[in-house]
Amino acid sequence: MKPPGSITLRAALLRGQLLILAILSGALLFATYLGTASAVGALTRSLIRDAVSLVEIELQLFFGPVRRALDATCSWHESGLLDPENHEALLQLVLPVMGDLSQVGGVVVVDQRVEHRLERQPGAGGPRLTAGGAWRVHRHPLGTADDASAAAGAHREAASVDPDWYAGASEKASAAASLEERLYWSRPYLSAEEGQLVMTGALGCRSPSDVVVAVDVLLEDLATFVRGISVSPNGGVSLMTDDFRLIAHPDRERFWQGDDARGWLLRNPGELQSPLIDDAVAAYAGLPSSEVGQPVLFFSSGEPWWVQLRQFSLASEGSLVVAVMIPTTDLLAERRRFRLAIGLVTLAVLLATIVWSMRFARRLSRPIEALMDAGERISRGELDAAIEVPSRLAEVRALAEAQEKMRSGLREAVKLERDLQLARQIQQGSLPQRLPAVRGYDLAAWSEPADETGGDTYDVIPLPSGSGSDERPAERAILLLADASGHGIAPALVVTQLRAMLRIAVRLGAELVTVVEQMNEQLAADLPRNRFITAWLAELDTQRHVLRWLAAGQGPLLHYRAAAGEVSTYRGTCLPIGIFPTLDADRFREQPLEPGDVFVALTDGFFEAEDPSGHELGVERLTEVLRRVHNASAESIVDSLRAAARDWTGDRPLADDCSALVLRRE
Repeated sequence: MKPPGSITLRAALLRGQLLILAILSGALLFATYLGTASAVGALTRSLIRDAVSLVEIELQLFFGPVRRALDATCSWHESGLLDPENHEALLQLVLPVMGDLSQVGGVVVVDQRVEHRLERQPGAGGPRLTAGGAWRVHRHPLGTADDASAAAGAHREAASVDPDWYAGASEKASAAASLEERLYWSRPYLSAEEGQLVMTGALGCRSPSDVVVAVDVLLEDLATFVRGISVSPNGGVSLMTDDFRLIAHPDRERFWQGDDARGWLLRNPGELQSPLIDDAVAAYAGLPSSEVGQPVLFFSSGEPWWVQLRQFSLASEGSLVVAVMIPTTDLLAERRRFRLAIGLVTLAVLLATIVWSMRFARRLSRPIEALMDAGERISRGELDAAIEVPSRLAEVRALAEAQEKMRSGLREAVKLERDLQLARQIQQGSLPQRLPAVRGYDLAAWSEPADETGGDTYDVIPLPSGSGSDERPAERAILLLADASGHGIAPALVVTQLRAMLRIAVRLGAELVTVVEQMNEQLAADLPRNRFITAWLAELDTQRHVLRWLAAGQGPLLHYRAAAGEVSTYRGTCLPIGIFPTLDADRFREQPLEPGDVFVALTDGFFEAEDPSGHELGVERLTEVLRRVHNASAESIVDSLRAAARDWTGDRPLADDCSALVLRRE
């Protein structure tokens, strides 16, 4: 029957699982619908960084072939294959290579005497740098070596900006070692030949003569290339010079349509009147220099955007600035789809898990319910039927096996309990039910085991008087109080054996000394090494009023001497019985007994009785009890000693067997 307020295991499992599911589902939805809001910034930063890296890779793909072509051309010159004076050979080497580079608008090979320039002609109706374009060849004599620099400057005097790339490349070639260190990129300028805004990359060749190889990259073509880089559905890339003049802008519809597209090249971003650019510049304006290269959140026309700047190095000198701008709305659509998908998946998993939880709770609770039923049968004492609980769970099977062992153990324990009760009855029955009368003396004895059976025993054996009558009080008697080490069945068997041997020997008329020696020899052979018996054996002679006794490890013994009104204590006279095969059993002591004297033999259960604090009752307190009640009967003295031990221990059970034998001369 289920107690009031309790809950079944099945219901508890189901409630717990549903509660966990509700908590996990709520946490998942919270993390999905609210937690992703805090993650948008981190995701956007990561996306922008990836986008900037993508732009850098694309720009490397744009400028990388140019660098390699310049390096290859210089290598031909350094190996003697390229001679600026040999116009035809130069064309045969350079023209095929440059023909594959659609991003190059012109090629220049120049030394101090002559300049060769190859310019790409746009194909009919096609963009300027399509692969189908043709090359136009120019050859410009520069004069002698002495006025070469002046002639080169005169040739480019029509340029709006003179980058002096020839001088820069020549200077770097003489001092630098690697390609990156030797490469020289000019700032954008207006080409005198074509009237186009270009950037010139120049590489100074080494010996046998000073030759510079250069290429022109049209800014319009570079802007077209950058506009083709996609970083997000609505985001874009802005490319600027290192002094922040515009080359490419993400607003395609406004700035990159029609013939006016060239008019925005190299303009200051502030001149464009673009809200997006203005807001991005304002977001960076208040930042410390250490955070300029980090992603920054700003708002343009009420919409959140992210922007990041990064410098793109063209060579050891010369660089461009890449700016990537992405609106957060590009992420929100994916975020909404992600939320919806998570919600639907969570709902489906929740429903499926509820069904599974119900089945799981039922499957798990059934064997537990079977174990509970088996426990109920055990509690009612039904111990014969074996417990079988079919289950694949190792813990349940282990619990069933443990319960089966418990049932078997209880069954054996019940049998053992019955056997112990029977043993207790036999042992208590073996003790004298009534002590024999001894002339002139009052005797009483008592024994209580700590367990069902104990290791204490006592006996009073009257000796034949020779008168032929067993009804008269005995004039001589043998007294025994023994305590086997330990308590329980084994000590009970040992002291029972000792008492039986003593009675048989007394009936055969053996001397007490001989009896003790023979019993010791036999028990030393029978008992294990850790077992022994302490015993007090005495012969009482009522005619002479002498108590002749031997204490084999038994003590202390209490003797109240009425004449002096004092209590004397005696220790053992020899070793306990059963330790060694031989025993100094002739160490008997004769003790005269005066009228009113009381002799008390107690086992150590009395002296070692402990109070709740762990203090022993001890000899002094028992001596005081004997001094106080010495005039009472032997039975009353035993009762007083028992009461003293019981009051001292309180509610604590006995730790050891307790036995007492009291002899009082009347």
